[in-house]
Amino acid sequence: MADTTNNGIAHSAGSGQLPATDWSKASDEEILAADLLIELGLHELPADQQAEVLKRFSEGVEQAVLLRILAQITEKPKQDELQKLIDAGDGAGVKAFIETNVPTHGEITQEEILKFKRIMLVDEGQPSEQ
Repeated sequence: MADTTNNGIAHSAGSGQLPATDWSKASDEEILAADLLIELGLHELPADQQAEVLKRFSEGVEQAVLLRILAQITEKPKQDELQKLIDAGDGAGVKAFIETNVPTHGEITQEEILKFKRIMLVDEGQPSEQ
């Protein structure tokens, strides 16, 4: 599968905590540089719980990336090939397939990370609707 292990979700090297607190007005660069664990107050969790949170965040981004990639592949044989790799749980095969057949996979991944982080940072402080 696409490698989204901490793919900018937690901490980008050298970014630290950003001074911006109004994430709804933050630039893409600020959002991408933000450390979600710090900004969401999760950095105080035990290390194993932080790892689990990052794993779940990464899985969500990875799923969004794969859905977009599947939607972009229009040739039925290639769709079937990728689906077989996914169904078999062949992460290395999925990654190789994507690198070979989807030249925009890096941009797609970056866009999905940005989208996820923006949702987490902007909606984090908002009251949930019930």
